[in-house]
Amino acid sequence: MRATTSSRTSSSATPSGTGGSGLPRLKGVNTAGYDFTVKTDGSFTGTGSTPPTSQFPHFASQGFGLMNEPHDMPAIAPWVQAVQAAVNAIRAAGANSQIILIPGSSWSSAAALPGEAGPQLLTVTDPAGGVSKLVFDVHKYLDVDNSGTHDECTTDNLGVFQTLVSWLKQNNRQAILSETGGGHTQSCYTALNSQLAYIKNNYPTMLGFTVWSAGAFATTYELSVTPNADGSDQQLWIQAVKPN
Repeated sequence: MRATTSSRTSSSATPSGTGGSGLPRLKGVNTAGYDFTVKTDGSFTGTGSTPPTSQFPHFASQGFGLMNEPHDMPAIAPWVQAVQAAVNAIRAAGANSQIILIPGSSWSSAAALPGEAGPQLLTVTDPAGGVSKLVFDVHKYLDVDNSGTHDECTTDNLGVFQTLVSWLKQNNRQAILSETGGGHTQSCYTALNSQLAYIKNNYPTMLGFTVWSAGAFATTYELSVTPNADGSDQQLWIQAVKPN
């Protein structure tokens, strides 16, 4: 489980309203946070600078992400049970006001969620009440094989997100695109801008997005939005991310 943070936001990131979860539209750069493991008895273990669970209630401005890109599941039901156990443990530790990001299967695929893990994950309940703080966590890249390893983008994923948004609305739920990005090419400037504009325009069903990658990533990395050495922004940020 990861308590997620975002380290960089665009100047256009402040919305005029909030979503069904009572949260502002989320937008930023995917970075890192605190790592925890939930044991089968509901207790936690942590690594590095992980704070004690007694501090969970004080993370009012943060959220909890359960896992990064689960995949290769022989069945969905055990994952649903694990998600429910993690949600229960987080709330039992006193963190009742924060959102919990719930990934599906197939590498947190936005395309797979409505027809794969999503229907069963709808049964996960929140001891804090309602489901507005249980937000689906999806990833989607724009290159030829959805891996985020190519410089060129071949799709803006509008069909994928139209299907996802329709499914979310039918079930009165929300999601965040917590990982996406593109290369330093005109195809990606155009496609990523189109995709992120759709996410923005479908707030609050889509709470927002975070973009891979910044922080310690070199500016030469194909998906980097790390500022250049002189402090200037990457063109991908200027043309695709910042406008949204």
